Amino acid sequence: MPVVKAVEYAEASAAARAKGMTDDMLAELLAVVGLANETNLLANGYRVPVDDQFKA
Repeated sequence: MPVVKAVEYAEASAAARAKGMTDDMLAELLAVVGLANETNLLANGYRVPVDDQFKA
C-alpha cells in the first residue's frame, strides 16, 4: 500500500514548498517515511505483537 496517493503528495509538497521546504528537507522527510514503512512491513511480516499500551 502506498504511503500517500500521488495527487495528495503533489498537493502536500507544493504547500510545503510554499512554506519554505527545500529539496533537501523533502528528501530527508521521504527517507524517514520510507524507513518507517519498511519497519512496519518487517514487524508485520514477523508478526511482532503490539504492546498493550498502543492497542486501540
